[in-house]
Amino acid sequence: MSEVDKLTASIVSKVKTLVEQNNSLKEKYNELLSEHVKCNKIIEDQSKELEKLKNSNRNLIVTELVKQAEGKSEVKWKIEEMMREIDKSIGLLNR
Repeated sequence: MSEVDKLTASIVSKVKTLVEQNNSLKEKYNELLSEHVKCNKIIEDQSKELEKLKNSNRNLIVTELVKQAEGKSEVKWKIEEMMREIDKSIGLLNR
């Protein structure tokens, strides 16, 4: 075998190796791309869920504030009722 034939065979062998590596890398790239798409979908779903939870939390806070406000007005109403009873009692004592 001549020197040129040996070099040609070596080059052909190296090119085949590079083509195989290229194909392997393309497969790996496609796998990673698919995984990336899945991860982005998960992130998007979790972002939507987080937004729903934030809205739910806001609603719970508002509800609790309304309950507290109602409780305050109920307490205020009871105090006013007690004051009226005290005024009536004082009025009866003054007669």
